[in-house]
Amino acid sequence: MDDDDNSHYHDHGAAVVTSSSLRDFIRSPKLYHDRYVAKTLPHRQSEAMLFGGATHAAVLQREVFAGRYYADPYNIRSPRSHRLAMENDGKIRLTQKSYDLCLALAHAAWEYPQAKASCSSGAIETPVQATMRNGLVVKCKPDLINDGGIYDLKTLGKPMCFFRDHAFALGYHIQAGFYTGVLIGARDPIRRDFTFWVVTKQPPFEVQFFTIPHEECLSIWQSICLPALNDLSNCLRTNAWLESTSSTIAIPAAQKKYHRKV
Repeated sequence: MDDDDNSHYHDHGAAVVTSSSLRDFIRSPKLYHDRYVAKTLPHRQSEAMLFGGATHAAVLQREVFAGRYYADPYNIRSPRSHRLAMENDGKIRLTQKSYDLCLALAHAAWEYPQAKASCSSGAIETPVQATMRNGLVVKCKPDLINDGGIYDLKTLGKPMCFFRDHAFALGYHIQAGFYTGVLIGARDPIRRDFTFWVVTKQPPFEVQFFTIPHEECLSIWQSICLPALNDLSNCLRTNAWLESTSSTIAIPAAQKKYHRKV
């Protein structure tokens, strides 16, 4: 995903909802208000987001990666770094370490037999949206979608055995349900499973697929996403926003009613 496109994608109107903004609402309605209604809390491009965008490009769009990013082995304050930036005008700087790591993760991702079999074709980062009866517009941009399913690439900074708990703590299950609901709203005729394509960021760069079957994704959409979306619609209509001090989506102080471990 283009980093500018990524910022634009998340910087949307209050009545346009993505999986990440819905997770913000579930974590804290006040957070949603400040970020998407009042816009006093804008999205900022972090180093992690920059690296994530570069990794996605390296894995899914190698030619885009080569044309968009360049490697800088020098200190950013040095004259050599400045000259290199001038030579790569319009490209995004990555440290040499980050650039090499992106390529290593891409190589590992495609060495995984299931990836070769399942991810070699399909639509990459194609936006999908639908309008709900309550007036909200829900949209998503799957990393890869084909007849076999929806694939979302994740990098993990810890051993693979931690992914399930990590995914639940960050609300990735909500993303799976949300994408399923958006595709249903867009009248997608295929019952697609949702698969996390996970690569660890340390050698030996483990790779694994974690799949949530379509029926479970549908259950998450119905039991978590839809109630939250209806409450969000009410908040927008009444301009009444609940407070929450929770810092983790897994145990939201004010929104526990949305959660059950599926």
